[in-house]
Amino acid sequence: MTFYEWVNTLKPINAPEGDLVADIQRDNNFPKEINSWKGLSDYLPDDDLIQELAKNLFDAYSEEKQRQKK
Repeated sequence: MTFYEWVNTLKPINAPEGDLVADIQRDNNFPKEINSWKGLSDYLPDDDLIQELAKNLFDAYSEEKQRQKK
């Protein structure tokens, strides 16, 4: 499962992380095959808050992938 596919399984919540999830889900240009933090970081704006939220989201995605492998 790609990061984009994973994000689309999430329900946006009323929090900054939820706003980022909703933004990604609405972004028709979002790269659908991103599977690395670097790819995600490079795509998103160079804004400390967005980068921090995205890193947390990507870490959760990575943890989910690890759980699925077990």
